[in-house]
Amino acid sequence: MSSETLSKSWPRIHIWLKKNAPQIYDALNPPATGTEIEKLESVIGYKLPRDLYELYKIHNGIKSRAIANLVYGLQFLPISDVITNIELQLHYGKLPLKHADPGIKSDSFDFSTKRIPIGDDCSTCTLYVDLEADKNGSNGQIVLLEYDSKSAFLRSPSITNMYSQFASDLESGKYALEEGAKEDGIDFLEMKKEPN
Repeated sequence: MSSETLSKSWPRIHIWLKKNAPQIYDALNPPATGTEIEKLESVIGYKLPRDLYELYKIHNGIKSRAIANLVYGLQFLPISDVITNIELQLHYGKLPLKHADPGIKSDSFDFSTKRIPIGDDCSTCTLYVDLEADKNGSNGQIVLLEYDSKSAFLRSPSITNMYSQFASDLESGKYALEEGAKEDGIDFLEMKKEPN
């Protein structure tokens, strides 16, 4: 599937969220300011890739204290949390990997300013824009790093593709509200299990 632009994917996502998960829609931050983007660029030492810049000009993540999630069931990090995560992870250096999908440097996952965290579940995994792909990957690819299994999985070739696919997945019923959270009055997305 060829991906559409973020400016076409996000209205589709908004429509679905307003109808099916209004609390998640309400938890989305307004667009990032120029100052917020400049601060992130100062931390990483270069201009944001075009699609990451465009993403944050649509929404500056989800409100930090909100119980809400989006693509792959992960919270979409606001720039302030991205900066905090980068600063913390630079102290770790690298995580030796037991598994890495093709396209991801496979000996270890280096925490650097070339791997920008954009989503997480607050404990076991983080979603990165990977600007250090190996020769079989593409810079800007989306990588899910699972800490416990020490595994890195290629999830999408780009941010644009990931959100285009997310919009399609929402519309085709591949996501639903998690039942336990729904019973507690919270909108929380989960991917439906594929039948065997």
